[in-house]
Amino acid sequence: MKMRSSDFAEKVGLKGKNAEVTVYRWEHDLLKPAEPVKDNILHLFIIYQIEETMKKVARLLFKAQDLVATIKLISYPDAESYHYFGGLDMPPFWLQQQSEGEIAKILHKIAIEVNRIQVTPASYQAWLQKKGLEDSGYNKALFIGQTES
Repeated sequence: MKMRSSDFAEKVGLKGKNAEVTVYRWEHDLLKPAEPVKDNILHLFIIYQIEETMKKVARLLFKAQDLVATIKLISYPDAESYHYFGGLDMPPFWLQQQSEGEIAKILHKIAIEVNRIQVTPASYQAWLQKKGLEDSGYNKALFIGQTES
């Protein structure tokens, strides 16, 4: 979420000298957060995701000068696919899934339809083969950007 671990720890309610170590352990799946903290993390992550999504909507509105009727939301069927495309430094899969649902609800409330597009390693590999391209971070991003429902 583009913040220092000490700031993140404070925002989710951790205090003390071991707060940053605890965040490190969460990030590397060495420790699972307690339920009350998990709720705080989810809340913070949803806010972050909503802000990022609203920035995208604002850019689309600026370009279109009209209300966007549909927004594409990339979805992953499982944690393996999620980390395949985003890397191991991504927030936990459960957090992504819950925030994606909350974002879809909010967009629906403001009359923007969400078109969930599921991407998988298999569909990416087929796309690479069809295009005659090599696997790379750039091509993964290109694939996701060009993927249609």
